[in-house]
Amino acid sequence: MLISAGDDTKLFAYSAKEFTKFSPHDICPAPQRVPIQLVLNTVFNRNSLLLVQGSYWLDILCVRVKSGFMPDTGPGPSRGHADTDLLARIKTKASRKIICSSISNTGTLFAYSDHVKPNLFELKKHSGKTAWTVNKKQLPQKLPYAHSMVFSSDSSRLMIAGHDRRIYVVDVGSSELVHTFTPQREECDEELPPTEPPITKLFTSGDGQWLAAVNCFGDVYIFNLETQRQHWFISRLDGASVTAGGFPPQNNNVLVITTSSNQVYAFDVEAKQLGEWSMRHTFVLPKRYQEFPGEVIGLSFLPLSSPPSVIIYSARAMCLINFGIPVDREEDNKLVNNQHSPLKKLQNALINGRLKRRKAATEAEAVAAISCSGHGRAFLDGLILDDKQQTICECNSCYGGLDCSQFFSACTVNADGGDPLFLEPFWVQHAASSAIVVAGWHRMSYYYGDQSSTSKELQRHIRKLHDMVGNAVTQEKYITFGAGSTQLLNAAVHALSSDNASSPARVVASIPFYPVYEEQTDFFRSVDFRFQGDTSLWKNYSEAGTDMIEFVTSPNNPDGQLNKAVLQGQNVKAIYDRAYYWPHFTAIPAPADEDVMIFTLSKLTGHAGFSLASYRWAVLKDKATYESMERYSELNTIGVSRESQLRALKLLKVVLQGGGKDLFEFGHQTMRKRWERLNKIISMSKRFSLQKIAPQYCIFFKKVREASPAYAWVNCEKEEDCYEVFQAGNITSRKGRRFFAGDRYVRLSLIRSQDDFDLLLHKLNQLVSEEQGSESI
Repeated sequence: MLISAGDDTKLFAYSAKEFTKFSPHDICPAPQRVPIQLVLNTVFNRNSLLLVQGSYWLDILCVRVKSGFMPDTGPGPSRGHADTDLLARIKTKASRKIICSSISNTGTLFAYSDHVKPNLFELKKHSGKTAWTVNKKQLPQKLPYAHSMVFSSDSSRLMIAGHDRRIYVVDVGSSELVHTFTPQREECDEELPPTEPPITKLFTSGDGQWLAAVNCFGDVYIFNLETQRQHWFISRLDGASVTAGGFPPQNNNVLVITTSSNQVYAFDVEAKQLGEWSMRHTFVLPKRYQEFPGEVIGLSFLPLSSPPSVIIYSARAMCLINFGIPVDREEDNKLVNNQHSPLKKLQNALINGRLKRRKAATEAEAVAAISCSGHGRAFLDGLILDDKQQTICECNSCYGGLDCSQFFSACTVNADGGDPLFLEPFWVQHAASSAIVVAGWHRMSYYYGDQSSTSKELQRHIRKLHDMVGNAVTQEKYITFGAGSTQLLNAAVHALSSDNASSPARVVASIPFYPVYEEQTDFFRSVDFRFQGDTSLWKNYSEAGTDMIEFVTSPNNPDGQLNKAVLQGQNVKAIYDRAYYWPHFTAIPAPADEDVMIFTLSKLTGHAGFSLASYRWAVLKDKATYESMERYSELNTIGVSRESQLRALKLLKVVLQGGGKDLFEFGHQTMRKRWERLNKIISMSKRFSLQKIAPQYCIFFKKVREASPAYAWVNCEKEEDCYEVFQAGNITSRKGRRFFAGDRYVRLSLIRSQDDFDLLLHKLNQLVSEEQGSESI
């Protein structure tokens, strides 16, 4: 007898001796299970879409819940209370059989692979019509056909497990191949040929950080999509294959998998260990689960449950597991004696790593719990009292003592510095999602795998950020990084200066301007450029062969105006400093699209205290300018700290959550209220006046919004040294002379801590109240 088994789950028996005389016998007449995938709350009016994979076609259906039925999201059959409408059917070319398929969370993208190649499609609904259309999208050339595929949670990337045993990460927006993973049992060069069995299942976490890949034998490979490295290898558990898996939406660091032996495991991915639930319960599940009928073939997470819950199911039954409820130990609660050795090793050897991670978290939480009376902060790297081993509080201006409880009413308030501490409360609220643990072996090389010094994933998130905010055009442009204002600004001046010019390039800026433009240009004393002062002095200058480089700060530091270039001409080049072009500080009337634009993370997130936050990035149109600036930074610092890039990436992911609304609404509301309170006090004065900033339509907030500048540009109406006036009122400002605007002006910082701002208003109110005829507010 000859037994033939196909990938459609059919078994046929043939007579070996009389093969041609008799038709085969169908041993297993059960039909193949139809693969389906449901996505909720899509961009199409928040409707749910269902992807159904046939042998030679894909169906996209819209799931409609009948009015008045199914008011909750609990599990259970629809019982006729839901209908489906067929939106589109895609048939394969030449009746090629479909191997795998996937649909994005937004519902706009879906993909499949036959035995020739993967294919990507976009689903569109025409406005005002009921017709739906499907357009084919380009994928990178020469991708192999796939055994499995999955979209990232934000629908921006497609992960493809090729038949060549590699995993390909594709940016669906640009149709570019972002990275290629080669699964390995041990950490080694990913450029080596693949040696592991084919990948048959892929799962991604909701925050886009983790990709779990499972091979046909049940081994699991965890990849970090942020660092583009393999993070962990889990040898097959209890000798069984993996039947289902996924990351619960409530916890992106937990991976839940089920095996063909009906075991359920929950892993702490970041810590590389079995999760707390599995440590306690995996081998003491109740008898009613051990007698679960049939093999587990799938799982589904309840989207709104807290703590996470999962429904696992076989062809005959379903079971709900709540990870927050202890297992009912109505029976023997001893571990199963025949534990598989790889699992025993995993459970025991990794406990030490978990304890170390817990210890680090405990230390951080202990320091964070020090209140400092609400007028300071304690930090892990702060000074420590020798006798008590207690971290000393670092107090805000005008506060002191071990716990910052002492207030010094006669002190001078600091309104000079540009520390963006106004965003600190936001990050305190998002402490968990913005935290990061960096391994001691992280990125020890000078370069990334592609021999560059910049994370491609960080660049991708920066482009995504600009697209979301709408403050810059990044398509078909280059991005480079630099170490703070001095390095990147000077790199831009260097790149725009001609080596063979008859005279040095003239660098100019419009008064009032950021003093670093002159200071750094003079400091480097290059033969290729010289700082030549105010832009207005060179409006009518037209000497041939001499380059003019104009710094344009927009919004301007110190007065918040949206400046534009003044000079025009063939030899004129502009560097747009867009450090404050974020919704905290200004309306965004349109995306900036200049040839050279420079942004900074410190004014975006408020993190001025670590290296990449003080770093800036430049968005460049010209490739030669980009290459020159890259070369400048490479010779100067050999790129940017890898740990800083990793932390910046983590912060950007928090910013991007919810379309950026959380951070930008918090920042804008804080700055707008500060501006209004300051204006109210200054309006009572005849001695001082503020800059005027008109309301303007903002494409990010989609409304006309009031001013919320980072600084107050104060004019003393009398002929007097304004800095000395404020200093006499116990307010340290920044002299107008620093900005080449004269002694009648000062700059007051509005972006420091709430204590600093409240004290500034208090001192300012006292100063104004001293004027004859003014009233204290």
